[in-house]
Amino acid sequence: MKNLFLGIRQYDCDADWDKLIHIANNSCPDSNYAGFQTKFFNHPALNSIKDSFISCCRDYYKINEPEKVRLWYYHDWKDNPNKDGHFWHDHYNYYGLSGILYLTLPEESTTTGFSISADSGILGKEKLFDDMMYLPSIIHKWFIFPANLPHIPGTCNSDQKRIVISGDYWYK
Repeated sequence: MKNLFLGIRQYDCDADWDKLIHIANNSCPDSNYAGFQTKFFNHPALNSIKDSFISCCRDYYKINEPEKVRLWYYHDWKDNPNKDGHFWHDHYNYYGLSGILYLTLPEESTTTGFSISADSGILGKEKLFDDMMYLPSIIHKWFIFPANLPHIPGTCNSDQKRIVISGDYWYK
């Protein structure tokens, strides 16, 4: 575990990356969510990444309590027809922690941004601040942070997909 900034922690993760990318590339967007998002379903490769996410969140909170978890894929690329998810948001109303893991991160893409200037008044907007901080451009690591922390997804201006696994965690 490595502390980054604003309560964000980086955790190691081990998974069948090729299998996860294959599943992501064969998924379809869920029209109930912004951008190209696909909810996780029951599959052994997805269960292992879910277990990894839970382990990181339990370490973050230093607890071993029953929990609820929600995971999904988020895809972006230059010509993405579902490119409507680039705005400030948080997950505060429902969750305790949120997480991001980059499966693929083409050179022409950016990572999720945070700012100490961002508050609930910025939610739903695309404005960037002078004090922006971004997650490191690293694949296959979990970035875990408080769900009430406003953040803005990165962008991808590549023909190759930027594929992210995102998650939310809360305990009962």
